[in-house]
Amino acid sequence: MVGTCTLAELLLSNLSAHRPRVLPPRSGPSGRHSSVALILRVVPEDKGAGRAEILYIKRATRDRDRWSGHIAFPGGHVEDDDESPRHAAERETMEEIGLDLRCPEFDYVGRLDDREISPPSRGSRPSPKMVVSSFVFVQTSPRTPALHLNPGEVALAVS
Repeated sequence: MVGTCTLAELLLSNLSAHRPRVLPPRSGPSGRHSSVALILRVVPEDKGAGRAEILYIKRATRDRDRWSGHIAFPGGHVEDDDESPRHAAERETMEEIGLDLRCPEFDYVGRLDDREISPPSRGSRPSPKMVVSSFVFVQTSPRTPALHLNPGEVALAVS
């Protein structure tokens, strides 16, 4: 039993104490580093602390895109001019779904462990491994700001 602690407070407490495993970006011309935003919303319920919802996107279907049609969190490649991997997640979220995670309606909660993944292959060539960094944000307002999906990148957003 959680007691008087809300779900958001519990998440904040656990993530603020978490020391994420941060991996160095992959080096060389095929080295890739991406960041994603895990966006939580706590929907109040009559009894209890509420239920958590997570925002997912379905990527647009595009030729020659390894991630075409995949279910994902908003995010993308860390660019050279990004201040940090977290900045990349915030920038990509704004570009893909029009949500400004730096506005007062959202609080940054913490970073999860970095993961090294192998992207889907194209044909017979194996894809180079890449590092994915995940950053958690919680919506603090009762109303979700309007989403503005970039149709070239996102087909659908669901929670």
